[in-house]
Amino acid sequence: SPSDHSSGASSPLFDSGLHLNGNTSNTAPSSPSSSTTNQSKYEKRWLDTLSLPLSMARISRFKTGSDKLRPNSLEILALHGVSSGILQFYTAHETAEWLRALSTNISNLTLE
Repeated sequence: SPSDHSSGASSPLFDSGLHLNGNTSNTAPSSPSSSTTNQSKYEKRWLDTLSLPLSMARISRFKTGSDKLRPNSLEILALHGVSSGILQFYTAHETAEWLRALSTNISNLTLE
């Protein structure tokens, strides 16, 4: 199903929406051989997921109410005003890749 994407697939985009996975770690702790010696390896992690319709959406790299660009970040605004919030990236290259992928998908969906 469209909402069942638990792994980091080759493309960050699925179907006609954007699915963002807030998990920053790709490694899972190994199975403990003893519950007391390895207990510190396990910690509860929260996972934030957001799905936005990309058809007719727009992307902003500017700080709200200003003409200043956000460094290494962007925001997606869906047609009905729903926001992705500020999406921050580690590098300018990563930001550019996401911007290109999002722009392409928004354009393709808008032309349908």
